[in-house]
Amino acid sequence: MNIVKSFIKREFFLLLIVFIVFINPFLYGYRFALTLVVFLFFNLNFLLKNIDRNVVYLLFFGLSYEIFSALHPSILNQSPIVVLTNAILPSILYLTGKYISCSYLSNQIRLFFIFFISFSFSIIPLISILDQILKNGFTEGTRSMYLIWDSSTELNATGLAGYFVLNMPFIGLINIKKNTVIEKRIYYASIVMFMLSLVCVLRLGSRTQLGIALASLIISYILNFKKQSVKNNIIIISVLIIALGVVVYNLDKLSEFFKFYQDRLNDDSVGINTLGGRTERWFGALSSIVTDPFGWDLNRFGYAHNLWLDVARAAGVIPMVFLVFYTISSIKLFLKSIKILRNDVFIKTVVIIIFCSFILQFSVEPIIDGMFLMFLLFCAFVGLLSGIIKNKKAEYIYHNNRRRVTSYS
Repeated sequence: MNIVKSFIKREFFLLLIVFIVFINPFLYGYRFALTLVVFLFFNLNFLLKNIDRNVVYLLFFGLSYEIFSALHPSILNQSPIVVLTNAILPSILYLTGKYISCSYLSNQIRLFFIFFISFSFSIIPLISILDQILKNGFTEGTRSMYLIWDSSTELNATGLAGYFVLNMPFIGLINIKKNTVIEKRIYYASIVMFMLSLVCVLRLGSRTQLGIALASLIISYILNFKKQSVKNNIIIISVLIIALGVVVYNLDKLSEFFKFYQDRLNDDSVGINTLGGRTERWFGALSSIVTDPFGWDLNRFGYAHNLWLDVARAAGVIPMVFLVFYTISSIKLFLKSIKILRNDVFIKTVVIIIFCSFILQFSVEPIIDGMFLMFLLFCAFVGLLSGIIKNKKAEYIYHNNRRRVTSYS
């Protein structure tokens, strides 16, 4: 824990910037991320040594996306400064995450940073939604709600629910052994965040976030099945079965908590059988990539509800290709990092469930158009993984050189 306190003192300014960026004041927080450029400039030696292929992919993606999407009539008035800002921010956030992971070798600090960005990203929506529930009750109103920055403007439920993408997978930590003080504290804090977020997700009627929570629980259980005793496995399975049985048995009494799901579960257009109406949009978007490689109008199919397909819709195939390259590279970094972390069960599980949650979210929701801050969050997380791998390579080179020196002497 002393390591984390020392980290907070040394990097207080950086953490303050990150906090302001992700609480997203008045929905312009991501522009404050430009101050990270100044921070990285003062760490020029690190910057020059860590411009890797992912930085290049993100820069080309950002620039091509902003250039081609700016040709759309609806955003012709967007200023060059805004275009440039949006273009470079993904690579800046990636480098920020990499800076932390490269500069501090302790997994305790990496754990703290993951929880810190999750807390920062979700705290304002959490406060806003819970406040409205306390004032108006759970079932009053529509799925759309407002943030405390502007109570006169309601935001759509899909966008608001996305703020909990890092909180919902925390349920997957319940069956993992916690060995250190920081692991125990982060576990208890994350479970509190999960429970509060669950209330908000139910109020918003988000099926995506419930799916992420369930997937994280299953993934975590499969990963750690052999590490748990037979007794613990029986207890966990029994508790889950009992909890599910209680919910099913009391479904009528609990109906108010599922009010915002009921009208969509069996609807032919947005029901579960069509993944909320997404399958038709996906097929339409895939066919449009061939017929309209430079993008197509939103009125044709609406949002594709998929990160990569919505990029193709708004800006064409070129930025989508760079984004696909970055995604593939991110998956490789993810696989390498969990191999390095294989002996640290807690952080390995955290990395797996968080990464999978991002991919699940990206697969079923529009991101760049309405959740750009979430994409920046993903870039910072991938940068963190990149730093883990770079440190391991440096360690390997160091020990290899020492062996050579020893053999020569």
